[in-house]
Amino acid sequence: MNVDDRSSSARGMAWATQITSASMMMVLPALAGYYLDQWLGTVALFLFLGALFGMVVGGWNLIKMVQHQSATGKQETKVPDNRVQ
Repeated sequence: MNVDDRSSSARGMAWATQITSASMMMVLPALAGYYLDQWLGTVALFLFLGALFGMVVGGWNLIKMVQHQSATGKQETKVPDNRVQ
């Protein structure tokens, strides 16, 4: 099994970074589409296309994260050895 030697806060920060990047992949194309609609005077056309593109790319990224986690196996938790020697 794969043992992650990092501290729990380091593992948490890694997950937070991955989730934040996935959510930015979903939100930023929709925002770009909104501003493109404002600039071109269209009615939510590019907002819809940007949101659709962002959901597909963000969902694909989330699927890759889950597949990577399942491929590396469940993380073992280390139990400190407090026995007196």
